Amino acid sequence: MKRIFVRSVLRALLMFATFTNCRPAGAAEIELSPDAPLATYLRLAQQQSPALEAARLRWREAVERVPQAGGWPDPTLRYGYFAREVETALGAQEHRIGLAQRFPFFGKLGLRTKAAEQAALAAWQRYRVQRLAAFEQVARAYYAYAYLARAIDITRENLTLLEGVEGVVRTRYATGRTPQSDLLRIQVEVGTLEDRMRSLEQRRPPRAKRVDAARGRTVEAPRPWPAPLLDPADTLPDDAAVLEQVQSESPKLLALQFETRGADRSLALARRERFPDVTLGIDNIRTSRSDLTSFSDRGRDAWILSVSVPLPVDTSKYRAAIREADARRRGFAVSQKDQELQLLAETDQLLFELHDAGRRVDLYETSLIPVGQQALDAAKAAFERGAASFLDALYA
Repeated sequence: MKRIFVRSVLRALLMFATFTNCRPAGAAEIELSPDAPLATYLRLAQQQSPALEAARLRWREAVERVPQAGGWPDPTLRYGYFAREVETALGAQEHRIGLAQRFPFFGKLGLRTKAAEQAALAAWQRYRVQRLAAFEQVARAYYAYAYLARAIDITRENLTLLEGVEGVVRTRYATGRTPQSDLLRIQVEVGTLEDRMRSLEQRRPPRAKRVDAARGRTVEAPRPWPAPLLDPADTLPDDAAVLEQVQSESPKLLALQFETRGADRSLALARRERFPDVTLGIDNIRTSRSDLTSFSDRGRDAWILSVSVPLPVDTSKYRAAIREADARRRGFAVSQKDQELQLLAETDQLLFELHDAGRRVDLYETSLIPVGQQALDAAKAAFERGAASFLDALYA
C-alpha cells in the first residue's frame, strides 16, 4: 500500500511539472505590459528558463528509473543443435531448446524500487531548489531594473530642480547680486547630474537583458519599465515561524532527507547481495524415433529441470560494497546536518537584514525625509529672497 502511495505521488508530481512547464508549439511570445507585476515574470521564467527545464528533465530521468529498478530479469531462451547426433536406445538426440528464469533473492527488487523512489523524490526537491533559484534570479533582476527606473526619475527631478535654481542664480548674477563663483558651482552640479542621468540611461539595455536572461528569454525590443515597487509590508514575519518553516519545508533539506532514505535502502540491498539469486530452467531434448528398438517410449523427447545458484566465493567485494553503501548513507546524513546549520545561519542573517531595512525605511519615512523636505523648502525660499547663499540651498 505504501509503495502504491509513493508511485501515485510520483505520477502526480510528474503531471504537475509537465503541465507547469509545457508551452504549446508555435505559441506566440507573451507581451509584457509596462505594469506587468513580478508574478508574471516568475510564471514566464517557470515556462522558459533553460536551467529549470534541465532540472525538470533530470527529475523526469529519475522517475523513469523506478519501473526499471523493480523490473524482473528477462527470461533466457536457450537453443542447442547437436552437430553429431547422440544415439541412444530410444533414438537420436537432434537438438535441445530450453527456457530459464532468474529469481532475485527475496527483498532485492523491493529495495531497489524503494531506493529509486527515494532518488526520484530527491530529484523533485532538487527541481524545487532550481525553481526557487530561478525565481530569486528573476526577482533580483526585476528589482534592480525597477530601482534603475526609480533612480532615473529621482535624478530627473533633481536635475529639474537644479536647473530652476540655476535660472535664479543666472538672473541674480546678471544683476550683480550673486558672485560668478555661485554660477560656476551650480553649472558644475548641473553637469554632474546630467552625466549621472546619461550613465543611468545607458544602464537600461544591459539591465533589461539581465531580466530577459533570468526569465529564459531574450528579445531585441526594449523591455518596458516594471510596475512601481510596492510599499514594504506593515508586518514582518515572525522569526521563530520562519526558522521552523526552513527546517521543515526547505527543498534542500528535503532532498537530503530523501537521499539519506535512499542510501538506507541501498545499504540494506548491499547486505542482501551476498545471498545469491536462483535460476530455474527447463529444457527439452528432441529425440527422433528409432527403428532399431521396440521400446514403447522410443522417440520420446527428454525433459530436463535445472536449478543454478552462483557461488559467492569472493566475499571481499560484498563487504566492500556494504562499506561503500554505509559511507554514502553517513555522508548524506552529515551533509543534511551541515546544510541545516547553514540554512539557519543564512536565515538569521536575512531576517536581521529584513528587520534592519524595515527600521531604516520607517526612519526615512517618518523622520529624515519630512525634515529634509522642510529644510530644502526653507533654504530654497531663503535663497530666492537673497537671505541665504547658494551653498545653503544646494546642501540643505
